[in-house]
Amino acid sequence: MPGGFVIRVTERARRTVGAWPSADALVDELSRALAQAADREPDEVKKGWLKAAASGMAGIGHALFTAELEGILRRYGVLL
Repeated sequence: MPGGFVIRVTERARRTVGAWPSADALVDELSRALAQAADREPDEVKKGWLKAAASGMAGIGHALFTAELEGILRRYGVLL
């Protein structure tokens, strides 16, 4: 409709354009956030734990975290 405007954006529309969060994208974002927190952490012990968590989430644990998060999001109706 020319000259129209959007009143409300639906979940379906967000999915269509890739703006709806996926479990995979959330795990990637959390992994990046942990890595950034490690870079800022002055305490070497905490820094090590944060780096290990980020590395695990980005590496071998990615599929596991994604699958678990998908289950949680489905339970809450965020992911269909």
